[in-house]
Amino acid sequence: MTIFIERSKTDKAGEGAEIAIPHGRSEETCAVRALKAWLQASKISRGPLFRKINKAGRVEVRRLGADALRSILLMRARQAGLQSKWQKPISPHSLRAGFVTTAYGNGVLDEEIMRHTRHKSLATMRSYVRRSKLSTSSPAGKIGL
Repeated sequence: MTIFIERSKTDKAGEGAEIAIPHGRSEETCAVRALKAWLQASKISRGPLFRKINKAGRVEVRRLGADALRSILLMRARQAGLQSKWQKPISPHSLRAGFVTTAYGNGVLDEEIMRHTRHKSLATMRSYVRRSKLSTSSPAGKIGL
């Protein structure tokens, strides 16, 4: 599946970006299945993908506000009993950093991570890597000393 992101803070020219979303290995974590289910339930056929759901449970035409994702994420994390292991609360930024860290730790090439996350700078993308999460052994141990 591909989605088109019309604009972002790093897209100064307003060209937009097409992003490929592969099918997940697990039904519970497959973004393609989740997106198809959302489109079917919401009856969205065009316009913003992520929209406000009003108190009556109806999906509105307008897109979510700027802070909505963070608010929804915090609420759902609380409902699931999840807490951040870092000093910072769970946030969209921490999910992005977790994705980059996991991909990096699993040997995904820098350029593949950057293509997916749309980072323009290697230094910026690498700053997302939570190095303390990658390994508990020393570099000396990793080279067999």
